[in-house]
Amino acid sequence: RSFRTRSDSSNPNFSSVKQGKTAIVMASCCLMMDRYEAADRYLEKASQLSDDPLIGYIQLKVDLAQDGKNAHLLLKRLMEHPSASFDLQMIALMLLVDRGRYMDVIQAR
Repeated sequence: RSFRTRSDSSNPNFSSVKQGKTAIVMASCCLMMDRYEAADRYLEKASQLSDDPLIGYIQLKVDLAQDGKNAHLLLKRLMEHPSASFDLQMIALMLLVDRGRYMDVIQAR
């Protein structure tokens, strides 16, 4: 007999939710190992499975680690995301300030 949790039986999308969270974790790991292309692939997969605002934050970090060309667009998306907490938005803004990209973002507005 297989083991099934209550979550498995009550939520038919449990596996896709779990896959989305796993893809977010894998993208974070790739970012820490400077494997940006792999991080982008995991983030693409995560965005197909989930609408978690953390995906946008990690996309911003990957972009800044590479060239920062999309920082303004990614920050704007994160700020406008309906599920993004104020704390996550401020962390993203401070990330840009720390990276010296804040003035670029302000000037692009």
